[in-house]
Amino acid sequence: MRSIYKTLTRRLSLAISVLVISVLIIADVAVDGWIENQFNKSMLEKVGMLETLVKEDAEGVEFDFAGEFMPEFEGTGDPEYFQLWRNSEIFEKSDTLSLVSENSLLFVDLPLDTFHLEDYTLPDGRTGRIAYIRFIPQIDSDKRADFYQQQGDTPRNTMTLAYAASTEELYYALWLIDGSFILALILVPLIIRFTVKNTVTYALNPLNELNTKISRLNFGSENLSLSLDRSVEELQPIVNSINRFIIENLRLYEQQKRLTSDIAHELKTPVTELTTLSEIAMRFPGDESLEASFKPEVLSIAHRMKSIITGILTIHGYSGKQLDCSTVVNVQALLTRIIRQQNTNRIVLIAEEGVAFEITSNLFALESAFTNLLANALQHSKPETTVKCRIEKHSHNALLVHFSNIPSDDYSEKDLNQFFEPLWQKDAARTSTENFGLGLTIVSVLIKAIGGNISVRLDGNVIYFSVQLPIGE
Repeated sequence: MRSIYKTLTRRLSLAISVLVISVLIIADVAVDGWIENQFNKSMLEKVGMLETLVKEDAEGVEFDFAGEFMPEFEGTGDPEYFQLWRNSEIFEKSDTLSLVSENSLLFVDLPLDTFHLEDYTLPDGRTGRIAYIRFIPQIDSDKRADFYQQQGDTPRNTMTLAYAASTEELYYALWLIDGSFILALILVPLIIRFTVKNTVTYALNPLNELNTKISRLNFGSENLSLSLDRSVEELQPIVNSINRFIIENLRLYEQQKRLTSDIAHELKTPVTELTTLSEIAMRFPGDESLEASFKPEVLSIAHRMKSIITGILTIHGYSGKQLDCSTVVNVQALLTRIIRQQNTNRIVLIAEEGVAFEITSNLFALESAFTNLLANALQHSKPETTVKCRIEKHSHNALLVHFSNIPSDDYSEKDLNQFFEPLWQKDAARTSTENFGLGLTIVSVLIKAIGGNISVRLDGNVIYFSVQLPIGE
């Protein structure tokens, strides 16, 4: 089973960890490169400084070096080394070279004005880096004329300078930075995982709360409304939908309770009658007058019970289903035929002439619904009043059929809301032996099964049943 909590935790942890680790790796590479470039830059600057100390005049080449200002080339504490060659002959070297057995740096022949840098093992055995540069010594501007007068066209001698320094501190710093980044790479995913889990848990708490409250819902409870202790924007539509669902299910639950009670009530009367007739027949066996009425009465009671059961089965058989609507039906012709079958002159059909009221629907459903509506209107209208049936086009894809009559009873809006409920009757005592409160329910179920809709309203003393039917293809 898929888990929202596990999916969110895993994906968020992975996405954030990959992003942070990528940034850390890029930062590590960038910092390492920047530190090493700074070290190389400092060596280049030191070489440049030493190069400026080499001067040449008419008397020769002079290296103007003062060890007291550069103790790194004098003492034994973290010593650095330099060496000068004139052409390829040693010209000068640092005092630190005299403190080790290998007292000379490696000479490298370079093109003029070329800078060269490479890793190098220092004379004291430490790992280091050495920088080379080949150059022509500078001449003071005030001595330049005398120098060139004496030198003439003779080519000048070149100088090669080598400067070596330890890289142990550099590598220590790089390793320290890399170690810090490695530690961060280990800790960051764990911290992200912990943070994401707690955040997701906190964010899903309202959902867990909602789930707990839903599991405790019971139709026997006084308060069936669902609410959160703290309103959550994303969950509020769900809460509202569940509350609507609860209200609808509570309505259906109450409807089923009433229907069960009504069915029991409807069946109780004929069963009681059968019981009474049976007891009378057993008490007075052979009574010819009793025999004459007993059998027809039992048959009438059986027919009544059969009608109730058939009606209930019809309602349940078509509820929530869609019937096949592939028959072209002329609604005006169908109503004309049904009115003729009613064998009464109280029904008036009103339809615009020259209009073909044809729809693609289910003939059985339409005929059953219209027959029940007309029979209901005749049964419950005042004697000698007219029942009107009017057909009209509602739109290019819908047809309206109105049934209207003046009812014999007074109805309220509450009564109208219960017209289509199974076994509902205005007569609370249920004294009718012909009507069982199933006709309009069957009409509603059949109309919905063909994609239509039925409504009822009161206009003064006239009641209207309006059936909206889709025209279809």
